[in-house]
Formats: sequence, structure tokens, C-alpha cells
Amino acid sequence: MYDLLIRDGLVVSPAGTRRADIGILDGKILAVGVVTGSARRTIDASGLHVLPGGVEPHMHVENDFLGLSTANDFFTQSVAAAFGGTTTLFDFAATPRGGSLLESIERRKEQMAKSALDYAVHGRVLEHEQIDELAGAVDAGCPSFKLYLTYPDLGLMADDSTVLDAFSRASACGALPLVHAESDPIAAHLVARALTGGDRSWSRYPDVKPPACESEAFSRITWFARAVSCPIYVVHTTVRAALDCARRARSWGQVLYVETCPHYLVLDRSVYDDPGRGHLAICSPPLRNPGDVTALWEGLADGTISTVGSDDCAYTREAKEALLERDAAGDVVPDFTHVVQGVPGIETRLPLLLSEGVARGRITIERVVELTSTNPARCLGLYPRKGAVVAGADADLVLVDLSVERVLSAGSLHTPLDYCLYEGLRVRGWPVMTVSSGQVVVEDGEFTGTRGSGRFLDREAARAVLPAG
Repeated sequence: MYDLLIRDGLVVSPAGTRRADIGILDGKILAVGVVTGSARRTIDASGLHVLPGGVEPHMHVENDFLGLSTANDFFTQSVAAAFGGTTTLFDFAATPRGGSLLESIERRKEQMAKSALDYAVHGRVLEHEQIDELAGAVDAGCPSFKLYLTYPDLGLMADDSTVLDAFSRASACGALPLVHAESDPIAAHLVARALTGGDRSWSRYPDVKPPACESEAFSRITWFARAVSCPIYVVHTTVRAALDCARRARSWGQVLYVETCPHYLVLDRSVYDDPGRGHLAICSPPLRNPGDVTALWEGLADGTISTVGSDDCAYTREAKEALLERDAAGDVVPDFTHVVQGVPGIETRLPLLLSEGVARGRITIERVVELTSTNPARCLGLYPRKGAVVAGADADLVLVDLSVERVLSAGSLHTPLDYCLYEGLRVRGWPVMTVSSGQVVVEDGEFTGTRGSGRFLDREAARAVLPAG
């Protein structure tokens, strides 16, 4: 007898969609196809698409930035994720300068243990001494780590020598560097110019981190990676020039994974022109021009972009405004240098791709599965345990109704914010049920999961799992 039997669903993989049953026992998928036998519970999925649960490769929770903390903890984040069809969470160890990479990974695992969903940890490398711990991190089941090319004032930026050393060591031990690619010299110069000119408005913000800021750093790290034969993963890519660079690098044989995020696909820099809301969308990199938005959709369709991560870093309006001055009327005085950076997005990642991508004919639902589940699982060392609806995989599934329409608003989502960047946007296609390790955790608009039931995922070192060209 199965614990759970999902009947007559349209099961989606990157290779195609087929009508099938799914038999689940002890948290694992036991059979996919025409499944006979009884079950403790049977779900009729006729008319619904059944996707592998989403793998979130990039979020920042219980994260302090400028002394301010994000709105969610790891339990409430897992609830929001489950409502959005995500069943696996990745976050980053907060390794400090002078601190141990391995110790910071263990601290992050302890923090994430409150999650109701399975979770994994990326490391963070800031300086040469931490590079010596990379092989140990791989052995500890955490074969990925982040490098920042900016934020020197926060102590996060790795210099070029550190980046090259980290790439070389990662190549030797099977670790995968995740790189925040923004050129700090360009950004610092343009910020200083804006401050000298006295323009700190929200609408000036994207001009101090222009496309050149991102494309220069993107190009530089692809050359670094090529020099030491190291696969790399570039987070939150936003501009056409970076995608062109990625195509060139792959033509050389470079293994390169490119990530973008939903807010860069749906919003553009005009959001910053709203004096009352522009600061709520300040993130790094900033929102771009409509032409870059178009280029990102083209990159999703042609395979240049490998994954879509939310980069969820949700701050309340109060936190966004905490460091700003106010005028005599009590209104905030615009100053982009004093706004904590980050936007929410984990719950809306899948719905936005279904609506703006599938419903509008830009990408297929098979491609959505590849971008949000299969590819992140592959390149981060979890496939086929995650990211696939196959016998032996974890029973992480999301049932999607492509006919359902919802209007996004702060009140309809599950992150404790009083604003929504997509307020009033009507989306078509919605996750109506989420299954994590064989347990239904979202059904009929209710969360039925359990705090602390998520498991730490010990990952294998992932090498060249996606084509270079």
C-alpha cells in the first residue's frame, strides 16, 4: 500500500509532459506511470500539472544588513516557500572576516533547522585563510560557496587575488563558486559622483550601478575561471551584455551557470520613479531598462540562463526606512545610500514564471521546471534526489492549475510585509498543492507542515552537469 497516490496528473520534466500516476511511500517516489494498488490517500490530479518541487538556490533569511534583519525566520520562510511551490531551500553561511568557514556553516545549519522544508547551505569566502577550508566544506556536504566582488565597506568584498585562489582551489576539490558580479570600482566612482552632485533620489540609484558595472565584473570572472579551469555560477544576472559574455565564455568551453531572478523579469527601473515606493525595490543589482528585461526572457528561452532564484531578502517597510531622515511633514527624505538592499520573492517565483512566461508564450512549462527545479538540483549536487519526478527521488511535488487567476497583493502572500512590489498584478497559473517528502504541506490555502521537519541535505560535489555550449 502506498502512503499517497496522485492519479492522472500531467507530470512535467524538462524533456516533456505526460499523463501519469505517482505512487509515494516513506517519503520517496516509488512508481511513476500507470500505478496500480491502494493508498492511504489518493489525490485526483486530472487537469493539473505535477512539477518537481522547486529548488530555491538563492535567498537571504535571518540576514543582517546595515544592522537590520530580514522579516522572516527560517520557519516562516519555509511556509512562504511552500505556498509558492518550493520544497528545497538554500541559504548562505555568514562567515565573518577572521572567522572559520566550517564553523559558520554549522551555525547556519542550526539556524535553518527550524525549517519545515529540506534545506542546504552555501559557504561564504571573504579571504585567503578561509579558502584552506574549502575541501573540508565539500566533505561536510556543502560543496558551494559565495564570493562578493563588491561591498568593501561591509567587509564582504574578495579582492582579485582571493577570487583567483578560491577558483583554483574549488576546481581542485570539486566546489562550485557562486559569484556576486558587480564592479566595485565602477560603483564606488559613480556613487561618489552622485553624492557630489547632491542627487540621492531613488531614480538615480540604477545609474550608480549601470550595466557596465555588472558586465565588467561578469567578464572578469569568466576570464579568471577560464585561467584555472573552474566551473562558476553567477547569481542575479540582469543585463544583455552579461548574457552575451556568457555565450562567448561557453563557446570557449567554460562551464558557466547563469542565474536571474523574477523581479528582473517583471519589473524595470521605472519603479524607482515612484517617490513613495521606489525605495522598497532597491536591491543589488538594481532593476534595469526594459531592453534588458527583454534580453533576460530571450536568455531564458535559448538556454543562456540556467536557473531562476528568488534572491529573497525581505525587509519590512520600517526596516527599509529605518536609516532615512524625515522632513517636517514626516515623509522620508530620499537617499539611496541609506536604504537596506533586498526584495522579497520566494513565494512569487513560480507564479510569475507561469504567468509572465508560460501564459504569455515566452517559455514552456517544461523550461520552467528546468529553471526552478531540475537545473538548480543538478548544478548544486542534489539531482536526482531533488528536481525530478522519478522513482527513487524524494517525493517533493507541486500541483499547478494553469487556469487559476490571482491578483497579487501584500494581503494575499505569506511574508509579513505591508507592501507587495507586484501589487495589483493579475497572474495566471498557480500552485494549488505542495507535497514535501511525501507529506502534503499546502492544501486548500492552508499550511499543514511542521516546524523543524526539514532535513539538512548533504550534497555531493557537482561538476560539469550542464552543457558548456
